[in-house]
Formats: sequence, C-alpha cells, structure tokens
Amino acid sequence: MKNIILRTLIFIGAVYLASRIVSGVSYDGWQALVLMGVVLTFAHGLIKPIIKIITLPITLLTFGLFSLVINAGLFWFAGSVISGFFVTTFIAAFWGSLVVSVVSGLLSTFIDREEN
Repeated sequence: MKNIILRTLIFIGAVYLASRIVSGVSYDGWQALVLMGVVLTFAHGLIKPIIKIITLPITLLTFGLFSLVINAGLFWFAGSVISGFFVTTFIAAFWGSLVVSVVSGLLSTFIDREEN
C-alpha cells in the first residue's frame, strides 16, 4: 500500500513538471493534477502490461520505440478522461509522457532500492 501511494505521488509530481515544461499540457486545479496522477498510476499498473503484450510484435519490430507511442497514448487517453486536465495534441502527449516516464523512472529507482 505504501508503494502505491509513493508511486502515485511520483506521478503527480511528474505530471506537474510535464505541465510546466511541455506546452499543450495544462490543468485547471490541483484536483485535476491529483486525479491525473492517480489515473496514470493505475493505467501503468493495470492497462499498460496488457497493451504491451498485445503490441509485442510491433514493439519488437521497432526495437522498443513503439513503447513511447503506448505511453503517449495512455497519457492522452488519461488527459481526455479527466475533467480539468488538457492535452491539446498527440505531440504534446508524446512529450508530456516522455517527461513523466523519465521523472517517474528515475524516482522509482529509489523506491525499488529501499525495498531491497
């Protein structure tokens, strides 16, 4: 449970940073930001593994680069579902998901180290 809360906080911070860096990614209030972090936590935990299995052949053909498209699609989908969070274009979703992936990946290594 502690791990899920930490990952959610990491996603919230990463989404905040993405909204500050990437034009085309914005939010109206802190509630939308928190909800986006929660949705991304569950999307990356539940939906992304299923999508990665389904798209494994194309991911192998593109040497893993298609996973960037999967991340951007999840980011864009989550942004379209949440009221008050805006992702204007797929390019903005791509760059926003790239920022979120890098930040959450770096910070998640510290969580994984503490578990061992």
